[in-house]
Parts: sequence; C-alpha cells; structure tokens
Amino acid sequence: MSAHAKTEPGDLLDAARQSGHFDVYIKALAKTGMVAEMEGDGPFTIFAPTDEAFARMPEGKREVLFSPEHVADLRKLLRYHIVPGRIPQDEADVVGHVQALTQQFYIKRQDGQLMANDAKVVVPAKHTSNGILYGIDRVLIPHYQNLFLPGPPNKTSNDRSSR
Repeated sequence: MSAHAKTEPGDLLDAARQSGHFDVYIKALAKTGMVAEMEGDGPFTIFAPTDEAFARMPEGKREVLFSPEHVADLRKLLRYHIVPGRIPQDEADVVGHVQALTQQFYIKRQDGQLMANDAKVVVPAKHTSNGILYGIDRVLIPHYQNLFLPGPPNKTSNDRSSR
C-alpha cells in the first residue's frame, strides 16, 4: 500500500455500501453469490461500475444481463472488474495490462485521469482491510460478453482488442 493511503475500516463490500455509489454492483454481487468472496481476505483491487455506469448501459442489455438465465454471465462480467492484489493509484501508471479474474484489461493515466480500458475512475480509491475499491463511469464488457447481449455492440467500455 502506498505510504500516504489511509485504510478505511471494514472490507471492500463495506466501503462499497458506505460510498452510496455501488448499489447495483452490490446487488449483482449478491445475485451471483460473490458477496462472501468480497468480504474474504483478498486482497483485491476492484474497478467497480457506479450505479450511473450501470444506468448508462442500453436498457435491453441491462435486462438480459440481470435476468435469471444469465447469472453465470453476470458473474463473469463482475469478475472482469476484479484484479487479485492491491493496485494503489500512485502505482497504476506502471501497471499497464492487468489480469482480472476472467481476462486482462488495461490501466492507464490519460490527461491526468486514471482509466480502466476506456472507463474513467470517478470515485477515488478506498483502501480497505482486503483491498482497494475504485469507482468507474462505465461497465467493462469483455469482448466475449457481447455474444449474449442483444443489439449492437456495447459502447460502454470494451477491451482493447475492439479498437
């Protein structure tokens, strides 16, 4: 952990609940049975979509993603936002590609703004007992998830292979 980062009491899920920005993300974790994992030892760095990020998804895609028959797909999507270990903000510039629990995405700084793929970090890092939580303004969609989402390709934040 960076020397100047303050660890907040509680775990990643506590930080998400207390922030008020991650209600949809928390519901998705519960729906997929991932709550205990996020309350566990970790450590993890989570680039969690804010409620506004989920609201920005095309409605039809959101409905499909949260439907009972797509719980496994939702779980894969959530795991795409979770990186094993801690990535403090002051070290993010040197990380580049990170291996999330399902596949890689890219962390960079663009015009002074920390980014995960094309998603901007809009909720600053919350350092907890079991990791670091960042809030991002878009849902990261792995390229393979577009296969089950109806309609045109998702414009939220696809992996770099779509460029």
